[in-house]
Amino acid sequence: MRPLHIQSLITDNTTTAAPEPDDASEPGSAAKRGEAGTPGKAPKRGKASSLPWWFWLIFLGTGLIFMSAAVAWFLHHYQFVASASRTQGTVIRYEEDWDLQDDVYMYAPVISYVVADREYTIVSAAKSTRQPYKIGDSIPVLYDPQNPQHGKVASFSALWLGPLVMGVLGLFFALLGGTGHVKRLFLD
Repeated sequence: MRPLHIQSLITDNTTTAAPEPDDASEPGSAAKRGEAGTPGKAPKRGKASSLPWWFWLIFLGTGLIFMSAAVAWFLHHYQFVASASRTQGTVIRYEEDWDLQDDVYMYAPVISYVVADREYTIVSAAKSTRQPYKIGDSIPVLYDPQNPQHGKVASFSALWLGPLVMGVLGLFFALLGGTGHVKRLFLD
């Protein structure tokens, strides 16, 4: 807070606080401190400087962890897709889950597919509030030739949406934390 000089006024026997004059060229002046020069105005402070340094590092660290997890998840799916065999599966039913947060039912298609005269069943990782396929619809399935019961629906949402969302969130947190920390370092 800026020190105020009290001046006595002879009229009406009252006192008034007068602000000290601002001079931007003077070291330690209000302009350099980021305070407003006129009384009644709130001081101007940079958002980055009002928060501690560790706050921004938490955002940066969280973002880097999310981005690392997204890259690992992406590479896991990429390796699976590169080595997987493809077949057609049939939607045989839907698994229904109640989503308490959104207060709606979520549906995951249950798909049956045949490899070497043996039938396998998987539940899609992609859930929806609607049933995107009809029972009996044919959809593409990727499966591990060494382990045919390990299969996944060959769709963007089942394979790539999770890593993409996690990567975008990680990038957002990392950029927010990084720019906040850099602002704090160079503007304070």
